[in-house]
Amino acid sequence: GWRHSMDQRPAPHHTPQRGGPPKHGPPQPHQQPKRNYKLLVDPILVNGASKLYRFEGVVEGDPTYPPVVLRDPRKPKIWIRPETMDIAVPRFKIDSDYVGPPPPLEVTIFNINDNIDRQFLHNEIVNKHQCGSIEELEIFNHELSRKHLGVARLIFENPEGARICVKKLNNSTLMGKVLQVFLDPFGEECKKRVEEVGSIHSGLGLAARDLCHYPMARVRSRAIPGFLAISLYH
Repeated sequence: GWRHSMDQRPAPHHTPQRGGPPKHGPPQPHQQPKRNYKLLVDPILVNGASKLYRFEGVVEGDPTYPPVVLRDPRKPKIWIRPETMDIAVPRFKIDSDYVGPPPPLEVTIFNINDNIDRQFLHNEIVNKHQCGSIEELEIFNHELSRKHLGVARLIFENPEGARICVKKLNNSTLMGKVLQVFLDPFGEECKKRVEEVGSIHSGLGLAARDLCHYPMARVRSRAIPGFLAISLYH
């Protein structure tokens, strides 16, 4: 009886795989999990509907669903040939807030003849000696007496022009005076020289003013033409 019952047992039931009968052959390679998906139908937004996902552009179980057409998400533009524009290239400005090493653009000149003005000095440097373009040029005068202090400060547009200026004009003679020309970052030496020479001229100016306003001072002419004598009466 037991043997008979064992012989009459049903054959094991094989659950067919989805998509057709089981395939015999080498094992399939491990598929990577799908990552890109989109929720097409959300039951929270559509009452009574079930969630519908689209993975990698395909809706599983619904081959009739329209395929995804790849397109550029950006708005289409009307491509027009751009016009050529001449834009000035900005130049870096060195001021008191600059903390790095300054480029060698600033040049200071000492011992300038009193008869030299800005136009003459500019022509001497740019046209005669071909030292390059100058962005700024200043010759210092006393703020009260307007007397020539013999100091000039130049700012070139490129470092090469500043180096050429120092090389050609340093220790050269201009209108009877030997020039001292050197690179002066931030114009520190120029400021010191202007303050020093300006204080000397201020002292001379005060002395001359006090002499002219001296209450007992008198100016009288002598017989010798072209001479004036100042006599003080006590």
